[in-house]
Amino acid sequence: MNHPAVAGRDEANAPQRLVDIADLHVGFQSPERYVHAVNGVDLTLERGEILTILGESGSGKSVTLRTLMRLLPEKRAHLRGRVNVDGRDVLAMSRRELSRYRGRSVAMIFQEPMLSFDPVFRIGDQIAETVRRHEGVSHAQGLARALELFEMVRIPSAKRRLGNYPHELSGGMSQRAMIALALSCRPKLLLADEPTTALDATVQIQILLLLKELQRELGMSIIFVTHDVGVANEVSDRIVVMYAGRIVESGSVGEIIGRPSHPYTIGLMASRASGEQRGQRLNAIPGAPPDLSLLPSGCAFAPRCPRAVDTCRETLPAAREVSVSHWAACHRLEA
Repeated sequence: MNHPAVAGRDEANAPQRLVDIADLHVGFQSPERYVHAVNGVDLTLERGEILTILGESGSGKSVTLRTLMRLLPEKRAHLRGRVNVDGRDVLAMSRRELSRYRGRSVAMIFQEPMLSFDPVFRIGDQIAETVRRHEGVSHAQGLARALELFEMVRIPSAKRRLGNYPHELSGGMSQRAMIALALSCRPKLLLADEPTTALDATVQIQILLLLKELQRELGMSIIFVTHDVGVANEVSDRIVVMYAGRIVESGSVGEIIGRPSHPYTIGLMASRASGEQRGQRLNAIPGAPPDLSLLPSGCAFAPRCPRAVDTCRETLPAAREVSVSHWAACHRLEA
C-alpha cells in the first residue's frame, strides 16, 4: 500500500527500483477453509537498499517473501497482483525461467540452514554444483568459487571446511555456509527469512554485521523478515510493519523505532524488553491476531486496539502520510 501523495515520486523512481509489488493477494485453499494470508500488499525496494518486514507470527511476512521466489505450493496457493523483480514479471515466469531467476536474480537464506543442504553430500560439492548449473563452469571452477565464498563469509580453515558434511558444522558456521550458497551466483536481491532466530545472541550479531558488510561490498539489496525489533533496528534502511496480511506502517528506521504512529507498531515497540525495565512487567498487546479465514470488513487490529471506534471496525483504513517518507494505515492517527 503506497500513499497517494508519494505515487508520483514512486513512478519517477521506477527505473531504479529493484522490487515492485502491487496489490498482492495470496490465499491458501484447504478442504476445510480458505486462508487470506496476504491482503493487498504494495511494496517497493530500491537498488542497494535493506528493507525489513516486521510483524508477529502469522502476519504474512514469510508468505510475501516466498512469493518473490515463487516457492508457494502451486495447487493450494492462489496469487493475484503484480510482482516485478528487476523489471521481470515473477508471476508470469515459466518453470525454466524460474530456474534461471532463482539464484541469479534472487536468492534466499532461511531460519534453519540445515534445510538448505543435502545431508549426504559435502558442502563444497553442493555449492560447486550450484555454480556449475547456473554459470556453466567446470566442477573445479565451481569449487574454486566455493572456496572464495567461504573466505568471503569468514569461515575459518575454509579449504578444509569445503569437505565437511552439513552435520559437522555448528549453527553459526552452518548459517555462514548457507549465506555462501545464496551468494554463489551473485544475486541482485537476497531474501532473509528470520536468518538469526535459531542462533545465540553473540553469533546473531556476527551474522547480522556480516550480512550488512556483504551488502555494502556486493551492492545487492536485502529484504529481511523478522519479529525481532532489535534485528530490524540493527540492519535496516527502511521498515514496513505487517499485521493480518496487510502493511499497516512504513518508514525509515528512526521513524518506525523512534516515532511509531500505528497503534500496532506502538504496541510492538512498547513490548520490547530493555535494561531500564528490570523488575517491571513487560507491556503486552492484549488479545490475539485474527483468524485469516474470517477477515473483518474493517481494521483487523481493531479488536486489540485501545483507540478503536465503530469506524475502525466497519471500514478498512487507507494509508495516511505522517511525513514525506512515513505513512500509516489508521483512522485514528491523531487520537
